[in-house]
Amino acid sequence: MEGRGDAPRQQAGGSLHLLLSVYLLLLAFFVLLNSMSSIERDRSKAALDSVSDRFAAAPPPAEAPLVMHPDEIAAAQRLHDVLGQVLRAAVPVARVDVVLPGRLMQATMPALALFQEGEAALRPGRRELVAQLVEALADAPVGLRYECDVLIGTAAPNGDLPTTETLETARAGVFGRAMAASGAKPGLVAVGVEKGDPESVRLLFRVAVGGG
Repeated sequence: MEGRGDAPRQQAGGSLHLLLSVYLLLLAFFVLLNSMSSIERDRSKAALDSVSDRFAAAPPPAEAPLVMHPDEIAAAQRLHDVLGQVLRAAVPVARVDVVLPGRLMQATMPALALFQEGEAALRPGRRELVAQLVEALADAPVGLRYECDVLIGTAAPNGDLPTTETLETARAGVFGRAMAASGAKPGLVAVGVEKGDPESVRLLFRVAVGGG
């Protein structure tokens, strides 16, 4: 009788050992998978960080060289000289910098140097300044064109430029219409707003190939 009673207990013990072995095997398998997954995540993160660092450290692409005839170079330099004289005479507080000789000049000035305080209206005498700028931009030799960007700073509290009319966008429109009324050719003058000090205005004067 004792022999018959021991057989079921031995079978039960064997089944328990088998289940325990399978459980431990599965546990080890899942631990291995988790470890491999962690390694791959670490490798992927390291690769992404490496790519990010590489592109973050890379300098911006250089502007394509502008091939110009010596006469065109001289004309572009004369443009910058004329614009610089006009701006310094009309707006003594303006800061005029030649960013790229013969290609790009920048003038920065307070918004109140151009516009009436708190209004989207030009100060008295500023239409004459606009007319002088337009006249200088129109004097481009064959093969070149002179372009102007007028950018007015805006606070952009949420990091986005305004989508509705503000004082800054209204001022940009006023300046653009004044340049058009003075004879600025379509496509050569662009006005708008940029993230920055609302009390600051930037004028960018570019020399580009084309036109005529």
